[in-house]
Amino acid sequence: MRRKPVSSSADLPYSPPPKPMDPARKAELKTLLLQAEFETVALIRSHSTPLSPVETEVDKEFDRMFVISHQVCLERIRQAYSRLLVDEIYGNCKTCGEPIAIEDLRAAWFLPACHTCRGKQAEEERTQTAIKAAQRALHEALPVLGPQS
Repeated sequence: MRRKPVSSSADLPYSPPPKPMDPARKAELKTLLLQAEFETVALIRSHSTPLSPVETEVDKEFDRMFVISHQVCLERIRQAYSRLLVDEIYGNCKTCGEPIAIEDLRAAWFLPACHTCRGKQAEEERTQTAIKAAQRALHEALPVLGPQS
C-alpha cells in the first residue's frame, strides 16, 4: 500500500502570522458583527411568518429560499465573530495580514482582503481576461491550417 507524500510547508500558501489586535479595533469589529447579526436575524424573522392567508406557493418558496440564504449568512457572521474572539484574525487581510479598513468592513463585513490586495487581485484578473481575449482574437484571425492541395 502506497503512502501519500506529505506536503511540505513550502507547498502551502503564505499566511502571515496575525498581529496583536488593538482593543479599540476589536471592540469596533465586535459591534459591527453584532449589528450584522441583529439585522440578519430581523430579516429572517420578517420572512419566517406568513404575511397573509392567501400566499401562493411561489411566495412561500421565495420566503423559504430567502430564510435559508440568510441563515447561511448568519452562520458566516457567527464564524467571523469566533475568528475575532478566539484567533483575533477577523478584519485582517487574508493575503498580507494587514488590518482591513473599518469603513470597508462596515460596507461589507465579509471582505477577505484589504483595499490594496483587492486592487492587485482585480488587476491580475483584468490582465488574465485581456490575455484570454487576445488569444481568442489571434486564434480567430489565423487561417485554419489544413492539408494543402
